[in-house]
This record gives sequence, structure tokens and C-alpha cells, in this order.
Amino acid sequence: MIYRVPPAEIAGIWNKCEPLFQQVCDRKVYAPNVELVRQRVMSEAWVLWVSRDGDHVDAVMTTSIDVERDDTKTLRVEVLSGGNVHWASEMQHVYDYGRAHGCTRWCAPRARPGWRKKLPMARLVAVMLDGDILGEK
Repeated sequence: MIYRVPPAEIAGIWNKCEPLFQQVCDRKVYAPNVELVRQRVMSEAWVLWVSRDGDHVDAVMTTSIDVERDDTKTLRVEVLSGGNVHWASEMQHVYDYGRAHGCTRWCAPRARPGWRKKLPMARLVAVMLDGDILGEK
């Protein structure tokens, strides 16, 4: 089961989470680096979520809350890594947290296309375009 790691426990579990964050940060163009993830989690700008089996961490996720231009709040899934979790059912815990903090929607701006299959309740609302900037330096 995925759970929110209390801030006082983050330092004690970070070394078990870091390899999973490293995997996703190494392969994704738009992911932050692991040090930035650590800084945002440690400063409590992002919330750390963990799924573990005993002492083994199976999956990690970070979330944040943004206020939109219409003054509603959105729960953002910032970084997500780990495949041994039934994400569609586990996300209910995350939604409950967002709802308790006034969020009315969630988004995953850095999600890969494959996550759409793991989170079938999600709507595809945008496409990210990417290209090289050509020309002289």
C-alpha cells in the first residue's frame, strides 16, 4: 500500500527511495535531477509517497499542490517510479490527501504514455511537443 511519508521520517527512508527516483530521472528528458527531487522533498515543497513490502521500497512518488488561475487547487504528481503497485487502486490514498487539502483535480505533467494504461481513470488533455533549437550558438 502506498502511504505518505511523514516529514520526520524522510531522511531515514531516502536512501531506499533514491535508486527508484534515479531510474526515472536518468531516462526522462523532462524529469528533474535526483538532487532537486531530494531538495524539494526535504524542504516539504513536495510530498513523498512510498509503497513498500517490509523493508523493501517498491515504488515512490512525489506530489505538490498548485493553485490555478481560477483559484482551484490541483494535486500534481511530479515524479513517479516503480511498477510493483496497482496504481489505479492505490491512487485513492493520494486523491484523499489532495481532497483534504482542497484539490479538485489531479495531473501528472511528466507522465510517460505507458502510464495511461496504469491509470485508466486519467483523461488525456494535452500533448507535449519537443524539438531541437537549431542554429549557431
